[in-house]
Amino acid sequence: MSNRLNFFALVSLASLVWVSSGTLVVGQGNGANRQNFNLKGSLVDMQRGVLKVAAEADKKEYIVKLPNEIEQVRYSGQAVKEWLSGGMFVRFDVQMDEKGKVLGSLKQVEVFMPDPKLPNTPDNMKNNVPGVYPLSVPGAENLFSDDTKKEVIKSFRVIAQVAGVNKNKLVAAAGGSRMQVELDDNVSININVPGFDFFQAGDDVTIAGFVYPDQPGFVEAARVTVVGKKPIGEKPAKGAKSNSRTQRNKKEPAAKDAAKAGAKEPAKDDK
Repeated sequence: MSNRLNFFALVSLASLVWVSSGTLVVGQGNGANRQNFNLKGSLVDMQRGVLKVAAEADKKEYIVKLPNEIEQVRYSGQAVKEWLSGGMFVRFDVQMDEKGKVLGSLKQVEVFMPDPKLPNTPDNMKNNVPGVYPLSVPGAENLFSDDTKKEVIKSFRVIAQVAGVNKNKLVAAAGGSRMQVELDDNVSININVPGFDFFQAGDDVTIAGFVYPDQPGFVEAARVTVVGKKPIGEKPAKGAKSNSRTQRNKKEPAAKDAAKAGAKEPAKDDK
């Protein structure tokens, strides 16, 4: 498996069997005999778009072929603050005063991938298209309750591409706007993306798919959801070694490149 993975790469293998040598053998499933199958477990290993998963219920190991549609593979997890870098797409909420000054520090940032297939409706845009979108005006109902002028503080959803990170300063390019925000010392960096680029051994795996009576232990996945157990970018404990091919193949620069891979930018008329 290449170290430089692509979010939108498609897996075109038909059905696969993992053998003891660690290589893959291509087989052919009988679609007429397939049965629905759900699997929950822990990721043991991964190579060439195929997972080895230890089932939570019976502790057996299953070989799972990933769906051809990469959008049917979802990863969610967390990362360390130092992992954030230029080019990544992020979502976060801020409060600003009347002069447009950002108030306070960010306690939560989500790394995501823009979806080019989503229509540019107002609801979709504020979660998918780079820009700054008003959410609410806290306490607006009391603004005119007396003669004293009150400071108006507004909440905004920011969809942006990271332009740079310097210690606790995050510079974000949000469409035609560029802003600098302060990251909280304990900021939570959440990842929610399609694809398999961030999978690590030990992650929680949930699969909906099919099995074949003549291929015990093999699962053809229709949907795969993985929840990370370890923060991406976390340095291993001193002296710790990884025996997992999955972890050896997941070099950090490749993971960062995957997070930066964006969808086609919408036409200006659509924004």
